[in-house]
Amino acid sequence: MEKFLISLVVPIYKVEKYLKRCIESILNQTYKNLEIILVDDGSPDNCGKMCDEYAKKDERIVVIHKENGGLSSARNAGLERAKGKYVLFVDSDDFLVENGVEIVSKKALEKEYDLICFNYYNYLENGISYEMDNVSKYADIEYDKKFMLSQLTAWSRAYKISFLKQNNLLFKEKIIYEDLAFVPSLINYTKNIGYVNEFLYYYTIRENSIMTSKVFNINRDDKFIALETLEKTFEINKSFEKYKKEIEYIHIKHLLVAYSSELLKYQRKIYVSRIKKAFEIMNEKYPSWEKNEYYKNEKKSTKIFLGFMKSNLYFLGKIFCYTIPKISLLRKKFLNKK
Repeated sequence: MEKFLISLVVPIYKVEKYLKRCIESILNQTYKNLEIILVDDGSPDNCGKMCDEYAKKDERIVVIHKENGGLSSARNAGLERAKGKYVLFVDSDDFLVENGVEIVSKKALEKEYDLICFNYYNYLENGISYEMDNVSKYADIEYDKKFMLSQLTAWSRAYKISFLKQNNLLFKEKIIYEDLAFVPSLINYTKNIGYVNEFLYYYTIRENSIMTSKVFNINRDDKFIALETLEKTFEINKSFEKYKKEIEYIHIKHLLVAYSSELLKYQRKIYVSRIKKAFEIMNEKYPSWEKNEYYKNEKKSTKIFLGFMKSNLYFLGKIFCYTIPKISLLRKKFLNKK
């Protein structure tokens, strides 16, 4: 028996090509007691009309049409309308496995969890997908630190709506890396987190998405803003020192590694300045970051790569990154021959 209502909030903007797949993956869920909130965030294409057509066919669907305000604004609008016990946020170019919501609901019946985390797939447009472990990877770590180290995405977990509303927890608007500011900060408000070691969500990697857009990557420095917001939240809650190692590691991954990788991909001067700024921030706020216990467990190749970046040896870093996979492949072939 489906004991309680579960809300799904889908922010929608310029995803006409992917929207049908997303909505139908929700409509086809084995768990049927759903409230499906489609938030048309001022999309200039036919997405709004598509939402209205789906609403005519299924009474579980609620459509919100609003002026464009960005992903956080759309999520907040959907959350305000949500009436379920739990809510999941589904990006409109992504989709769910058929029994994903049912698995979450069964976990929720075990205990009154505030948050339920699960694994996901990275899905390429050519149809290839690969598993992303968001749960068992940190099985031996305390539950709260495990949460801090998991994938910091809003869509890889379910939220008890009363928990979010009672604590006035909303997504920070008008920045791109809203999940980076929002997700880790939740640990300040709960000690009640459930983990499902199953793959329930398909995250679509596409060239013209917000996160991979060259225009976005060239013009936005929101990652710095998001991390500052994150630090302030922990300082306000007087928990910064308790989670300093985890916050430091989040900086390493999302500033140093991410910006260094983006320099190799886009090869724009803006990334040189960003990398320099990132290392300046790390050296000022976290001068011993290279001794971080989580960073110590990173692959040796990652540490060598960041060593080149730290020394402004960007060309050598590029050569190193493109050479290592080829060496690994040759090594595997050699070992297989043996």
